[in-house]
Amino acid sequence: LLVIQAAEKDTLIQADEPALDQQVNERLEGLALQFGGQPALQQALADDGWTLAEYRDYIRHDARQQQIYQMFMQRQLAGATPEEVSEEELLARFADASLNLQQRPRTLTMQQVVVLPVPAEDAKDGARAEAEDLLERVRAGEDFPDLAREHSHDVGTADGGGDLGWFRRGQMVSEFEDVAFTLPIGNVSDVVETDFGFHIIKVERARGRSEVQARHILIRPQVEEEDVQTARDLAIQIRERAEAGESMSALFEQYSDPEAPDSVEVAF
Repeated sequence: LLVIQAAEKDTLIQADEPALDQQVNERLEGLALQFGGQPALQQALADDGWTLAEYRDYIRHDARQQQIYQMFMQRQLAGATPEEVSEEELLARFADASLNLQQRPRTLTMQQVVVLPVPAEDAKDGARAEAEDLLERVRAGEDFPDLAREHSHDVGTADGGGDLGWFRRGQMVSEFEDVAFTLPIGNVSDVVETDFGFHIIKVERARGRSEVQARHILIRPQVEEEDVQTARDLAIQIRERAEAGESMSALFEQYSDPEAPDSVEVAF
């Protein structure tokens, strides 16, 4: 901490802001892939009390401190005399340290097919109608963030007025991105349908054509117990086909939720 404070007081050290932006974006993109998509990442963050924008600011602050620390230490060590360490000393130190190393747990990798319940057509029609009604209210002058807080079904962004933060192409589903990256700043989209439901999108800022900051209101169709049972029955059929020898990879391609990974690794 004292080193970081000293580094931040060094006026000759300036953080590389574009490099920080790239580092933060790459980290968020990697997390989104791990969680199976940005909506799932936003849900995980919301469960821990974060919005996406808050978490972006947090990791950017952390990355900035690390960058400044490294630049400071490079300056401090620029004129230092290298310390010579023999191979015997390295081996002895490694032997001492290896006693404290934890054994990597055994893991098991499992293939999977994730079958999601699909809402009925009347549920989709009702959700679209609700989204169209909200769109009329936005265009009539009601506050977009207030409507998102009150009505959006995206629990990861609703409390923040639907704020999605900054994102690049490849982080959202294509139907959403096709609209978000062509919508003029300050404008509101028509209702956009994706696998997650019906969205109303408002683009607030843009960095060229590669990155935008936007808000959205999401209305999900209601999934009923009948839809859940239909998905359960299909999953049982897929299991029976896999047990009969059909390829899990082929079954994944045909039936699985495209946002879900085709395999998971668990420790045991």
